[in-house]
Amino acid sequence: MPGVLPWVCAWLLVWPSGAAQSLEELLERARQQQAQLEQASSQKVQALFDRHDATAQPIPKTLRESLAADLAGLGAAAAGRLIQNLDPGLNPDLTARSRAQLCASALTRMELSAHVARLLALLEQSSPAGVAAILEVLSAASPGPDQIARMHAIFDAKWRGAKLESEEEVRATFLARLLALDGGNLEFVDGLLSAKDSGLVQSALLALGQAAVASATPAVRKLLFDPELAPRYAPSLLLYFRSVAAQVSPKDVLALVAVAMQAPTDRKAKLDILESLGEFSQASPADVRRAMERWDVTSDPLLKEAVQVALARAGDRAARRDVLVSYDKDVENNPRQPSAWTRRAELYLRMNDADLAIKDFKEAIGLAKSDYEVKTEVPLGLARAYARKGRFKDVADWLRKVQVSAAKLQEWTSTNEFAEFRKSKYGQELFGVQ
Repeated sequence: MPGVLPWVCAWLLVWPSGAAQSLEELLERARQQQAQLEQASSQKVQALFDRHDATAQPIPKTLRESLAADLAGLGAAAAGRLIQNLDPGLNPDLTARSRAQLCASALTRMELSAHVARLLALLEQSSPAGVAAILEVLSAASPGPDQIARMHAIFDAKWRGAKLESEEEVRATFLARLLALDGGNLEFVDGLLSAKDSGLVQSALLALGQAAVASATPAVRKLLFDPELAPRYAPSLLLYFRSVAAQVSPKDVLALVAVAMQAPTDRKAKLDILESLGEFSQASPADVRRAMERWDVTSDPLLKEAVQVALARAGDRAARRDVLVSYDKDVENNPRQPSAWTRRAELYLRMNDADLAIKDFKEAIGLAKSDYEVKTEVPLGLARAYARKGRFKDVADWLRKVQVSAAKLQEWTSTNEFAEFRKSKYGQELFGVQ
């Protein structure tokens, strides 16, 4: 029984010399002491569970944090009971799922090295609904090479061949955790990306992107430069290269352009690639322009505009002039309509022209009548524009005027656009980071 040996050692230190008591008796006494501790701890855990279960879902973040801290404060004696509740079972309700996440949050604050074997055994038998919570706790326990190897074995046995949509979600979650722990295992990465199961390859790319595994870039490039496979995995390839932007080469950027230009590539993926080109400065604007000038998109107005915007970002003055025509006309014909100014401001942002975007957003805020425009759309647009210019105090000032919940504001500013702001002192002050 975990925790018995310290009790035995303590009894040996304080027990009178010469007292006749066998080791078995000492062990039994220690077991009784441990059982009493665990029983008392279990009652406290149950009281906290009851409080959790009695609260309407979703539980407020402050209450969840308080409950998790109280559970963690019960110490090692509560760990076993918490581990038991990580798997909510088949078809769990919202309360059971929430309780599992609560237990995971509490356990990640505790010393877990003595419980890794038990967690691995639970992972092996877990229902799909319990996998994410168990993996979260296992990751916090910093498993060693042998334990990670067992996680690989569990993944191969239970989730590698997932077919159902719900199973594929679990597989992606498992892979994200496994690659975060073992992303340097390039043999494993190569095996995933060369699999015939397209669902597995898709999950692997998503997981590599979520974990930002830079060492996998050579393996991912093989897919990017494969003219048959790249269109199939275009959205996931883009996600990955955006997550490891420092590893992107000029050839990678031009390869993404080539993927967008291929007919089999999904239309949304084409648009996403074009909009994201502004994040990659590795390829010269001239090369990007030359790559896209051969692209005939006249039959698709939305795609045509995206190409013009991308060309304008690359310095093509004619493309900039052409894409602005309808927006300029809208402002000219409707100078009292804030939406005309915000639409053009958004276009300027897409073309990385923050100064003109700020000018138009400020025109809009003077005209805005609806609460949504005044309280949400325009202040957020101004914050985005100032983030482009690195004026982080102005970013914080305008974000404070966006009247949404703190959680929603954090969600909206979790993009790469606000990455430097979040690291600045103004971002840390705004979001309460100490």
